[in-house]
Amino acid sequence: MLGANGGLEDERQLLVEEQKLCRSRARKFSLETNRRRRALEERQKQRDALEQQLVENILKQRRERVQDATERFQRAHLPPSQRRRQSFRRNVPNIEDALNQIQGSSSSSPQQSSWLSGNFNISR
Repeated sequence: MLGANGGLEDERQLLVEEQKLCRSRARKFSLETNRRRRALEERQKQRDALEQQLVENILKQRRERVQDATERFQRAHLPPSQRRRQSFRRNVPNIEDALNQIQGSSSSSPQQSSWLSGNFNISR
């Protein structure tokens, strides 16, 4: 009778050890699965961000084309001398202001003016 109890105890101990191994393996697999899921989510997030950026660029190009077509249509009735885009003129400084700035900067300091240094490469 005592021998049968000892065998049962050994069997019970083996089952406990096997359960520990199974739990450990399940935990390891769970951690690996979670790691892979997070990596997959991160890759998906990067793909989505790239796709969103691509869509935004395409939409920006479309808006610019529509804007250009609208401006061309609106300028079509103007004489050719006035058909130039206003946006190009916006960036060009007044010739008198530019001359004053050049004369003022060359007489007051040897440095180039901010307008000149930003737009031209002048070697002395």
